[in-house]
Amino acid sequence: MKKRAYRVFFIMLAVVIVLPLIAALSICFAIPPQYSETYLGELAAKYERLKDTDGAKIILIGGSNLAFGVDSATIEEYMNMPVVNFGLYATLGTKLMLDLSKANIDKGDIIVVCPEMDPQTLSLYFNAEAAWQAADSDYSMLLHVGRDNAGEMFGGFWDYATAKIGYFVGEELSPTGVYTKAAFNEYGDISYERPYNTMALGYDPNTPISLKPDIVDDEFVEYLNRYTAYAKRRGATVYFSFPPMNRAAVEDTGDKTLSEFYGYLSSKLDCEAISDPRDYIIDSGYFYDSNYHLNDAGIPIRTMRLIEDLYRAENIYEAVEVVYADIPEPPTSNEGEGSDIGKEFTETPSDMFTYEDFATGLTVTGVKGEAVGYDTIVIPRKHEGKAVLAISAGAFKNCTNMKTLVIFDNIIQLYDGMLSGCETVTDIYLYNNDCTKISIGTQLLSGGPKDVVIRVPYESFGNYAADYFWSVYAGKLGVISMPDGN
Repeated sequence: MKKRAYRVFFIMLAVVIVLPLIAALSICFAIPPQYSETYLGELAAKYERLKDTDGAKIILIGGSNLAFGVDSATIEEYMNMPVVNFGLYATLGTKLMLDLSKANIDKGDIIVVCPEMDPQTLSLYFNAEAAWQAADSDYSMLLHVGRDNAGEMFGGFWDYATAKIGYFVGEELSPTGVYTKAAFNEYGDISYERPYNTMALGYDPNTPISLKPDIVDDEFVEYLNRYTAYAKRRGATVYFSFPPMNRAAVEDTGDKTLSEFYGYLSSKLDCEAISDPRDYIIDSGYFYDSNYHLNDAGIPIRTMRLIEDLYRAENIYEAVEVVYADIPEPPTSNEGEGSDIGKEFTETPSDMFTYEDFATGLTVTGVKGEAVGYDTIVIPRKHEGKAVLAISAGAFKNCTNMKTLVIFDNIIQLYDGMLSGCETVTDIYLYNNDCTKISIGTQLLSGGPKDVVIRVPYESFGNYAADYFWSVYAGKLGVISMPDGN
């Protein structure tokens, strides 16, 4: 009897576990794509162009530095070969892009691998949830996901499926601006207007660039070398190049450091490193909203540098001119003025915070006085006439009772680890209708409570959830209020 009871118990347990998964699987694949118009939705178009471009071609593989950083039509004109811009999003991981590119590698192909210079992109990092979202419009891409990532894909399906179903039955994703599928042209380049540098400091302090060997994972090198061998067997040539890098974000631009880094890569990689990192360290005025994203004036610089490198590698003896246009000046800033959004909250007195200078305003670095015991802290718009623009890492580490943090639209920079050391916070009220106006990194919530919710305006929820930077926190997002005020 005991054995039978155990069998019945485990059968029932299996049913309880498996049935919801089967239901989610069935519904998820039956409903229309929900991510097709998002930035990640562009991967299906890039994949289709790759498959449909037969014969010798140039395939550019990497992250968003390619989406924001090349003019493929110009490369095509100079090289007299069709170009597939197969760079999209660092969060997908370089490995996934390498794996997917195997869908159509032909004899005579030139493959240029140029990931961001970051430990994540120079590793075998893989983000299953992002991969599911990117494949939402074309599940055939899943056939080329590495078998070694199958377990991660299985584990990430539930979060993807529940989110997709939630968008279908509730508020659909409605992204606008540069981080949408509509911003791309037929080559896979971002064609959305990007006239000047939008970063308050001219660079993003959350993503410093260190060009040292320790950012390169040995397993990544081995994987890229195996990929190079595979491409060679198919009759293709693989080259390694660099992304454009914001000079203000590079920690050491000395010749010795850069030469050692280039030498290290050249000695480890089986493919030729055709570029000099010095040529890809570019003045901050040519960047847009990231240390790797170029604005309109910066694109021709990187494009012609890459053509120059390809000419040299392919023994094409023609002169290539790299022209540096005038650095575009951003318009006069009104940062820190904010609006009356969130007026139901009263600002915590500005003299209860500590500050340091930030661009034309101030960064909140800490909380002091009786405010350390407040359960609600509201970041002020100004202090002694200067705009409060940013919040630093560990700014709330002394807060012993803070449950709610309120941030108005004067804040334009949130540093990684902002909540580090604060164990009590449950809700962040972020009163900004435009998510692109706030610069963040991938470790914003690092060191804080795991169950914290970032509440944003209801009408902006879809943009936050689909945004290039904020989508990392999609599972942490909530709304400040529903249309009926609830």
